[in-house]
Amino acid sequence: MADAAAQMGNVLEIQQGAQILRALGCASSLLSILRAAFKLIDPTNAIFHPVMYLTCLYVLTFSISTLIFEAKPAWIQRIDFADKYQELLIKHCEFLAFMAGRGLFYMFQGTLWLSLCEAGLKFEFLLALTLIAVGCAHVLAHFGVLNHQVATKTKIRHELIVTSPQGSSLPIEFARASQP
Repeated sequence: MADAAAQMGNVLEIQQGAQILRALGCASSLLSILRAAFKLIDPTNAIFHPVMYLTCLYVLTFSISTLIFEAKPAWIQRIDFADKYQELLIKHCEFLAFMAGRGLFYMFQGTLWLSLCEAGLKFEFLLALTLIAVGCAHVLAHFGVLNHQVATKTKIRHELIVTSPQGSSLPIEFARASQP
């Protein structure tokens, strides 16, 4: 069944690091999500610091995006929205499916947090260093210095034709997730 899915273009491959690297990626992304959400909750930031507010919105979106690539594909497939979002990212931001691309993206997120740092050692600075370190580890894993694996995600799509009482037909696509 996996061979037939591969021939139809329904197999997506995602490079993933060793368990510890994935855990560090998840932890740093979660911390980034929480910190960005904390800054976004304060409505005065939107009024008095609109650039910072917008940057936090970007960081929140980017952190959610990297987080779903560190989880097991089977977990993501259980959450319909996350599954569709991951497929959208693989289609339009293919670099996230590769360790090096995701690593550079982690480093980019780290530099965004550095741009939000004020004077003194703050949580944003430590978070930025963590994201940059996780990004460097991902790049090293991509080039074989650290272990990594390729996870596959298979989607088998079916189409159902629903006919209304008025006689019009409407195709409805639904997916059944399967793990090879």
